[in-house]
Amino acid sequence: MITFKQVSHTDMQDIYAWRNHLRNREYSGNAKELDFDDHMYWFDNEIEHSNSKFAIGYLGKMPLGVVRYAEDNSPLIYVISIYLVPGYHGMGIGELLLKASLEWFFDKFRTKPIIKAIIKSENMASIIIFERCGFKQVGDKWELR
Repeated sequence: MITFKQVSHTDMQDIYAWRNHLRNREYSGNAKELDFDDHMYWFDNEIEHSNSKFAIGYLGKMPLGVVRYAEDNSPLIYVISIYLVPGYHGMGIGELLLKASLEWFFDKFRTKPIIKAIIKSENMASIIIFERCGFKQVGDKWELR
């Protein structure tokens, strides 16, 4: 069973390394390698001042990936970003992590907002995973209502 732990300051280094891994950057909205100082500033803001729901998914004590639900100018709309710990790509973990994170989000925060995902058109694996989890394409985004 996948469990989630909300991100804390002690996770900053790991999240920086995982997000900067080439496989994760390849399909990210920003494919550039992140500068650590910029990451530190962004991370602190996410932890201290954001309405985002930001967590690491675990199987036992092993971290599998990171999920963030960022409020999109309304508490009724969130944009999800999700990526795996390097080494877990191509193993079916992404779909399990996405399904479990949706359950975690809806249970923990007792809300059922619209969830949007921005997926690059060449990222067919993610498109398939999001569709299997109930997302539908709406324009250039994917939504779960």
